[in-house]
Amino acid sequence: MDGLYQIVERQLPLLGGISGHNLLAVLDPNGNVVFELNGFATDPNGEPAALGIGWLPLYHRLRVFNETELSTFNLSDPGTEVTLFTGSLQQVTLRWSAALDAAIAINAKNFFYPPIGLGDNSNSVASTLIAAMGLTETLLPGVPFYRFVPGDRSILLNPATIVNIDQRYGILPTVSGSTRVVDLQRAVNNADGSVTIFTAYKDGTSTISHYSQNRFEETLYGVDGGELGNVSYSAAGSGKASATIRGQVGEVNFDNTNVTVLRGGQVTATGSGVNLLVMPNSTVQTTTFNSTLITAPGGSTNLTNLGSNNNLVLGLGTTVAQLGNNTIIGPVPPNTTDSGTGNTSLDPENLPLGTTVALGSSMGFSASIDEDDVVHVSAGGEVDEHSRTGLLGDISDIDGLAEQALRVLRDPREYREFGQADRALI
Repeated sequence: MDGLYQIVERQLPLLGGISGHNLLAVLDPNGNVVFELNGFATDPNGEPAALGIGWLPLYHRLRVFNETELSTFNLSDPGTEVTLFTGSLQQVTLRWSAALDAAIAINAKNFFYPPIGLGDNSNSVASTLIAAMGLTETLLPGVPFYRFVPGDRSILLNPATIVNIDQRYGILPTVSGSTRVVDLQRAVNNADGSVTIFTAYKDGTSTISHYSQNRFEETLYGVDGGELGNVSYSAAGSGKASATIRGQVGEVNFDNTNVTVLRGGQVTATGSGVNLLVMPNSTVQTTTFNSTLITAPGGSTNLTNLGSNNNLVLGLGTTVAQLGNNTIIGPVPPNTTDSGTGNTSLDPENLPLGTTVALGSSMGFSASIDEDDVVHVSAGGEVDEHSRTGLLGDISDIDGLAEQALRVLRDPREYREFGQADRALI
C-alpha cells in the first residue's frame, strides 16, 4: 500500500493456542511497526507481571503500555491480524491520538486485573481503544473456534468519555453491522449517573442510547421521526443478562445473554454463550459461538453468518445460509444450505426409536419429538401440565427454555410419557 498507513489488531496465541491476547499497532507503508498499544497486568508499583497475567485478587493492576514502555509482547510475535483502518499518516495519527487519550483515561482509573484474566483485561483494553478511535472491532481471520479470549469486546470507559474523545478529534464512529454513516454525536452525563447519547446519521435516521449501571436501551428513529426499532438489555446478579429486540436495530454483542427477537425483528447479533429465541418473520445475522438458537415457525425467518459450535432448533420457514460447524437438533428446513464445514444434524434417523417428548412454554412456544422421532417447533398449542404433558417455561426465560430443551434432547426416553399424556389430553 504505497503511502498508506494501517491500524491493525493482532491476536497472539497463549497457553498453546487455547487463549488469545489482543493488541493494537500502526504499520507504515512497508509493514513496519511504528506505534503499539498493549494492555498488560502489573504489580502495584507498575512493573509488568510475569506473562502479562495477574494471578492475585485485588493486587495486580491493568495498565496500557506503548511501544517504548513494553517489549515482552509485541507485533513481531507470531499471530493473526486484521486491518481496522487504512489512510494517510495524518488520518491514522488522528485516530491513534484518540486511542492514546483513551489509554490515559484507562490508566487513570487504576483498574484491578482479574485473577488469571477472567474478566475485564488486556483484551478489553484493545476493544476500548478501538471504540475510542471510532472503529469497528471485527473477527480475526484464522482464529480456531476453541480459542478462549476473555474480556474481548468489553468496554472499560464510560460511553460519554469515548464520545467526548471522538469529538475532540472530530472523529465520527463507524456503525458496526450497518451502512449508516454518523453525522453528529453528543453525550450527556445525567444527574443520576447514567449517560444518554444522541447520534444523527447522514441518511436522516437517529438513535438515542441510554446507559445506566445494569441497563442499556437504544431506540432507532426513521427520517420522519418515527420509531424503527428498540433493543433493551438488563443485567442483574451473576446469572445471564437478558435482552429483547423489537423492530430494526444494528449490531449488538450478547455474550452470556438470553435474547428474544420479537416477531419481525432485524438484528446483527454476536457473542458467546447466547440463548437466542427468534420469533417468526425475523432476520438475524448472527456470529455466535457455543450458543443455543431456536427459531419459531409461523412465518419466514432468515439466519445468516452463523458462527460455530451452536445448537440449533429450527422451525419450518427458517432459511439458513452457510450452516457451518453447528448442530441441528431435529429436521433440517428445506432452505438450509451447508457450507461444507462439518455440521451435524440430529434428525429422525439417528434419534432413539420410539421417542415422544415435548418442550413447551406457557405462552404457546414448544419444541417436541413425536413417536416418529420428528422434532417439531410450534408457536401454538399450550403445554399446561408441567412434568406430565411437557415442561413449562416462560417464553422470556430463554435460559430456562434452552436448558430444558437440551436436557430433553439428550435423554428423550425419560420424557416419552409427555407425548403419550398429550395425546390422552387431546
